[in-house]
Amino acid sequence: MISPGLFIPILEESRQIKKLDLYVLEEVCRLYRDQVDHGKTVIPTSFNLSRQDFFQGSIFADVEEIRKRYQVPPGYALRGGHGKRLRP
Repeated sequence: MISPGLFIPILEESRQIKKLDLYVLEEVCRLYRDQVDHGKTVIPTSFNLSRQDFFQGSIFADVEEIRKRYQVPPGYALRGGHGKRLRP
């Protein structure tokens, strides 16, 4: 396993971190949808966003598009880094 402390700074420096962050969010939402569709208990999940995501533009629109694609209800607590609710 590679420590995030090794690859996160490289992704941030090369401005590629947003791709990883959106991939992780997509997986969280995909797993949420799979759990709901199979009648399983949904366990709250958090994920981190790099502060760089907020300087690259459309992060709120990107999060909303992914949330809608997987029909994650707006009331479901999608939380980014440090437990802060993501709102446009």
